Amino acid sequence: MESVNVTEGENATLSCQSATPVNWQRRLFSAFRPIDSERICYDGKIVEGYEDEFSINVDHTEEPPKYTLIILNADSNDSGEYTCVGMAGLGETVSANLTVYGKDAVKLLSMVP
Repeated sequence: MESVNVTEGENATLSCQSATPVNWQRRLFSAFRPIDSERICYDGKIVEGYEDEFSINVDHTEEPPKYTLIILNADSNDSGEYTCVGMAGLGETVSANLTVYGKDAVKLLSMVP
């Protein structure tokens, strides 16, 4: 799984493949140190209370199926390390970082020659 960079307000997508439904977790950081981890998706379904922030897409045309976590309308609070874990120890366990840039930072970067 590759790390992803998006601008605030855009949707971000992270994907993994697994023979079983997956769990998605997000590791929270404070001053670049891990402080906690939260479960976003369990058994291939978004955990209650996160439906407005995340969605899941499953592509069964691929073998094994491809599970895509979509972070809706990303903001800086969504930045962090996301991990996809196959249920029952089957499938892959992979992690990637999501970085959400503020709109002002993107404007400044676009002005650099």
